[in-house]
Amino acid sequence: MRKKRILKAIKFTGLIYISIYIIISGLYFVKFITTPILISSIYAGILTCINFIIALFLFEYSFKKSNKIFLIFNFGGLGLRLLFLVIAIFIIIKFLIIDKYAFILTFFLFYFIFLSIEIIYLHKNKTREINFN
Repeated sequence: MRKKRILKAIKFTGLIYISIYIIISGLYFVKFITTPILISSIYAGILTCINFIIALFLFEYSFKKSNKIFLIFNFGGLGLRLLFLVIAIFIIIKFLIIDKYAFILTFFLFYFIFLSIEIIYLHKNKTREINFN
């Protein structure tokens, strides 16, 4: 059941991800956006996608565990994921030749889309045993 839920969430996310990149690719082919903007959006999309998949796996791993383990994995994982994202963003902006504004805009677009999906996923799968030990 857990694998089915996580695969369904990843498929749904992949569908959104591919849909957005079809639109971005279409804009690129009609010369509305340039190559650096396309590359920037690809880096931003990959970074947020990795962040989202890590969040799903942390939630699924801690789902039937005690409350302490659940909070450590989800809130501690959130802190580590945000630290990873900040470091990765600074490295990408500093060392890669990309359009910084397109990267940031696409990053925030994908981040908030994936964050919304993550919240919906957590809300739909919130039924778990409460253990007060």
